[in-house]
Parts: sequence; structure tokens; C-alpha cells
Amino acid sequence: MGTTPPASQTLHAAGASRAPWLSFYAFVSIGVNASIIGPALPAFAAQTGASLEQVGLLFTPFALGYATSVFIMSPIGARLGMRALLLSGATCLLVSLTLLLLGQSLSLIYLGAYLLGLGQSGTQVGYNAMVGLLAGHNAARMLNRLNAFFGIGALTGPLFVSLGYSLFGSASVAFLLALILSAPLLIGAWGWRDAISPVAMHPPANAAPARLPVSQVLRQPVLWLLGITASIYVSSEVAFSGWVAVYAERGSGVSAAQSALLVTVFFAAFTLGRYVTDLISRWVKPPVIVSGAIALTGMGLLLMIALPGVFEINMAGAFIVGFAMSPIYPILISYGIRLFPGAATVVTGFLTSMAAVATLAIPSLIGVVMAGQGITAAWGLLLLIVAVLGGGWVLLRNMLRRQLE
Repeated sequence: MGTTPPASQTLHAAGASRAPWLSFYAFVSIGVNASIIGPALPAFAAQTGASLEQVGLLFTPFALGYATSVFIMSPIGARLGMRALLLSGATCLLVSLTLLLLGQSLSLIYLGAYLLGLGQSGTQVGYNAMVGLLAGHNAARMLNRLNAFFGIGALTGPLFVSLGYSLFGSASVAFLLALILSAPLLIGAWGWRDAISPVAMHPPANAAPARLPVSQVLRQPVLWLLGITASIYVSSEVAFSGWVAVYAERGSGVSAAQSALLVTVFFAAFTLGRYVTDLISRWVKPPVIVSGAIALTGMGLLLMIALPGVFEINMAGAFIVGFAMSPIYPILISYGIRLFPGAATVVTGFLTSMAAVATLAIPSLIGVVMAGQGITAAWGLLLLIVAVLGGGWVLLRNMLRRQLE
């Protein structure tokens, strides 16, 4: 019997030279897209004539786009290949950003949000699966490095919104810039040639066989627990980044342009955290990193709850939460790829869709609580959700220890 070829031999020469640059640029672009939604909520309200709470519900169709991608994007990748998956994701991004830029009704804004989630998911799934397969046992490190580029885009996006508010009194310029930045993804995807072997890494001794049927993979309890944990985490991240600007504006009375800077602080810390994780993971194991990250997230939220009216405290809290949250999702994805390397695209798509399930409700629920009960109650609910995340991680860590160690 032959041995599994090294990851370095699973790419054709042309694909090997382009893959890192395509992945890094793609994550910068989708980071911009994700981070401009929250600060632009007041602009959407003015654009459509709806209330802030009504436009805040767009987080639900956005999450629905992610959730349904397992039925739309994953089959495209599995049947037609990586090129078709990346083309589909890029096309959805361009259409969605056009709708968000020009839409004058809530229905068009909601449709744009849905397609944005679908396109973001397809793009993330493709590049996460590609890099995770090539990295093998270093998947946690490499995926943190890749997803750090998401942070670079995400900390830039709110600056675009702040610039738009300051110069034109609107967030439209941010969506125009995001649209321009997303265009090269379509060009890059069009020139892509599939080059990755579905068994491009050596699986752990206790992992599922590389050629385990997809239907059987999706029945594995560990995969579902991974998905539930990812769902709670992502919903917390989206809720925090989506509402922190409004939280600061209402709590400390700063302007919309100034409060938008908190989203930049959050994603700056988010990016820094992923680079630091890449460095410390040489000495600290991923399970320890995740445990510490969840505990530190809770501390940051407690700080903001204690002094909601002090803008500087909000800034510090946003930094702590962003830094703490940063390594969790890439590490969860790396576990899925390590467990099921022969179904990496399907598993990554499943986890990405599962990650959106709680996001269908929790960010919108935070907005409802903030409108009805106040900012302290909203952040208290978010802290409770993070505590649930901690409990889920304890269960998952014990299961992973049995299967991977």
C-alpha cells in the first residue's frame, strides 16, 4: 500500500503559487464586508425609513445565508470542485453588496444580507478547507494565521464607515469600497484550477477513516458538538461586534462616527490575537488556548457592564473581548478537518453553517433586549451566552481528548 503524499506534493505548481495570496486577500475582503454591517445600521434606517430595531433584524437573514450554505455551497464544492465554489461565493458577494448599497426597502436590505452570508460562507469554506488540508497537524496555527487576515479587513471596514459618516453623512461609501474590494475575488476564482487532493494530510490515529462516507461523517456526535460550540461562539462574536457601537453610543453619549471606532478596536485586537496565537501555539496546546480565551472574554464583558457610561472603559472592554475571542473559531475548524480529512470541504461547510444557527436569533435578541431593557441587560445576556459557551467547551474538550490524543 502507498503512503499519503506530503501536503506540499498535493498542489500543482501554479496552484501552489497562487493559493496563499488568494486566501489572504479573500479573508481581508470578507473581513471588511462583515465589519461594516453593525456601524451602518443607522444608515440603513435612514436609507429605508425603518427603525433601528427593524434594520437590526438583518442579522437574521445574514445568519440564514450562512446556515443554508451547507445545502447550497457545500454541494457545489463537492460535485463541481473548488473553482465553482469560489466563483459562486464571489458572485453572491458582489450581488449582495450592490443591494446593500442601493436598496431602498427593508426587503432588499434583508435579501442583500442573506446573499452576503451565503457568499461569505462559500468563500470561507473554500479557503479554510484548502489551507487546513495543506497544513495537516499544523492546521490550528495556519488557520489562525489565515483568519488573522479577516481581522485586518474587519478593523479597516469600520474606518470606511466612520469616513463616510464624517465626510458625507452616510455609510454608502463603505459599501462602495467593499464592492470594489470584492471584485478581484471573482477574477481570482475564475482563474483557479482545482489542485488539492482530498487526503492531503496524515490523519490522527483515532480519526475517522479518510474515505468515510459523507452521510456517516455527518452522523458523528463529535461533529455535532463541534458545530453547536461553534454556533454559540460565532453568535456571540457577531452580537458583540454588531451592537458594540450602539452600546457605546447609548451608554456614553458619543457620536455615531466615534462609537464606530469601537468596532475597529475590537477587530484590531481580534487580528492581534490571531497573530499572537500563531506564536504561542508552539508552546501552548489549542485546548488550553480556547479555555483561557473564553474566560478572558467573560472578564472583558464584566468590565463593560460595570462601567457602561465610560467610553474609555468601553474601548478597553472591546479590545479585551476581541483579543480573547480571536483564536476560538479557527481552532474549532482545525479539529473538524483533523478528525475528517477525507471530507474536509463538507465538514468545514457543516461547521460554518452550524456556526450560523444561533446567529439567526441571538444578535437580533440582543438588539431587542437593548431596546426594551437597556444596554446593561443586553450585555448581561451576552455574558450568560459566553458562560454557556464555556460549558459546551468542557464537554467537547473531553470528547476530543478521547478521539485525537
